[in-house]
Amino acid sequence: MSASYTTREAVKSAVDVTDPARANAQIDRLIADASRSVDTLCHREFFPWYGTQRYDWPDLSSPNFWRMWLPGVKELVSLSTVVSGGVDLTPADVVLYPEDGPPYDRVEINRATAASFDSGSTEQGSLVLTGLWAGAPVDERPVSVIANAGGITDSGTTLDVPDSSVIGVHSVIRCGTERMIVTGKTALDTGTDLATPGMTAEMRNVAVPLTTATGAPEAGEMIVIDGERMLVRERIGTTAYVTRQADGTVLAAHSAGASVYAYRRLTVQRAALGTTAAAYTVGTAINRWFPHPSLEGLTIAKTLNGVAQENSGYARVIGTGENQREARGAGLKAKTDETYFQLGRLGRIGAI
Repeated sequence: MSASYTTREAVKSAVDVTDPARANAQIDRLIADASRSVDTLCHREFFPWYGTQRYDWPDLSSPNFWRMWLPGVKELVSLSTVVSGGVDLTPADVVLYPEDGPPYDRVEINRATAASFDSGSTEQGSLVLTGLWAGAPVDERPVSVIANAGGITDSGTTLDVPDSSVIGVHSVIRCGTERMIVTGKTALDTGTDLATPGMTAEMRNVAVPLTTATGAPEAGEMIVIDGERMLVRERIGTTAYVTRQADGTVLAAHSAGASVYAYRRLTVQRAALGTTAAAYTVGTAINRWFPHPSLEGLTIAKTLNGVAQENSGYARVIGTGENQREARGAGLKAKTDETYFQLGRLGRIGAI
């Protein structure tokens, strides 16, 4: 799975999805397609990737001997090492531009030093930059911790968390220096049960009484009681307020003492986006990467448009009789234009 700009849960929360088994696979595929479509639109990749990029030096697009433009879809966020013509430079030997970056689109020799770019035996790939690359500043925030008893090894592919409210399928998360991509979520016992008087089989009965606040579900989590899924909208003390019959499950009555499960076991793709797998102890912080809001908004819009098109056999129309016409999705075009205006890479024109 490649990095995407929204989650399955964010797409499903925008519409009433009642067929999870079929819809999940369709939504996952369309999210991946929409994310790469956004990359193509903006001429850059926005997900964080750690690794090495090689550039020819000298290069015809960089006629000044102290400046190197950084072409390609990956843009520099932070620099770890610089090698020019086989000679190691320090990050202090170079200056990154523009000054309001990251991301940075060019690197220059710090002319206050004696350093210089050099081609070595050949100009081909002689300038080697290693660092973090992304098409926008990397916004990562702590969202949970590892709750696996004994932690996880460098080959483990499941993470248990005490709160999954802001972690969804397709989320890019980071433990230490390793990034992972969430590929699935399954339910775990929260340790709290349904308290008296239980719940009736009525849509209006949205208050879930809990025996304890310890381990209780948080707003944004999906819970399961006796097979019925419910989306938690809010929790106050030992009462969770939910949307009943989520994901097309059957509305049912639930007796006091029933176990409350939440989707807190994450299946993850390890060593993602140029990082290296490692072992982690219980309590290790989990950080999530949050894409730019315009990226996520457009990816959701494109995904929903794809769902509507596929479910209609690419025959969506509005109006009747002689007034019938194709539904062109003016709102999607407006969102596309807005995202390109904010994040699209503009052409650079110069003379040699």
